[in-house]
Amino acid sequence: MDKTVDVFILTFNQEISDEYDSELYKPLVCGRGITENKPNYFYDDEGDNISNLNKYYSELTGEYWAWKNTNQDIIGFCHYRRWFVRSLRWDKLTKSDIINDLNEYDIILPKPMKFIKPLYDFHKSLNVERPDYDVLFEDYVLIEDILKRFFPKYAKTYNEVMNDRYLWLNNMFICNRELANDYFDWLFKVFDKISEEIDFDKYKFRDTRIFGFMAERLLTTYIIANDLKVKEYNILLNTRKFPIVHILISKYPILTQFEKIFESFIKK
Repeated sequence: MDKTVDVFILTFNQEISDEYDSELYKPLVCGRGITENKPNYFYDDEGDNISNLNKYYSELTGEYWAWKNTNQDIIGFCHYRRWFVRSLRWDKLTKSDIINDLNEYDIILPKPMKFIKPLYDFHKSLNVERPDYDVLFEDYVLIEDILKRFFPKYAKTYNEVMNDRYLWLNNMFICNRELANDYFDWLFKVFDKISEEIDFDKYKFRDTRIFGFMAERLLTTYIIANDLKVKEYNILLNTRKFPIVHILISKYPILTQFEKIFESFIKK
């Protein structure tokens, strides 16, 4: 391992807790929902930032902050309750793991989520089943139209992604600085175009994290369109008591309907 390589993994937080603070993993508070300051934390309302847009961008205000205000060789993003892990023992990736992987791969990602139907169909039905959650179907279509007009390299791939059943979710990844810069430059240019054409009033009484949802589809599109070499790890949700539950649900999302029953069965 090259110890001179600077690795910076930010953990998105909405609360103050030293549980998420270590030499490698540093807490980043997004949206400035808390007022307490801790010197070893980072805050997305400092320097060049879009923290005031957090209700639309969710954890992406943290990614924007990191893009504009840090310069480490390798950068990555986790959540305070979601981690890349090497095994079911909850052991998080180490600096050595990350450097070794990125000597062979372009990017580290969660294992993809398999949806119960193609994404365009899924989102159309989700708008009916959960009317206050997720992006409106018409705005996922708007993304494709914007890509065709302004970013044609990505339009065909986006259509393929939205007609498939797999996504790399959670806006979690680890990669070198050059790749991260290229991705963020593209992503936020796409969002600038979307912002010019979307009707934000439609989301006043809905879940407003629209760009956070969109970014998962766009990250998947970017990776496939650029033929990146991917290293995948399980993501474990530390609010689930049994790691195997999270892995099974990632592979078979229908199990979310039976999660409590499933966990009760495992306890026996």
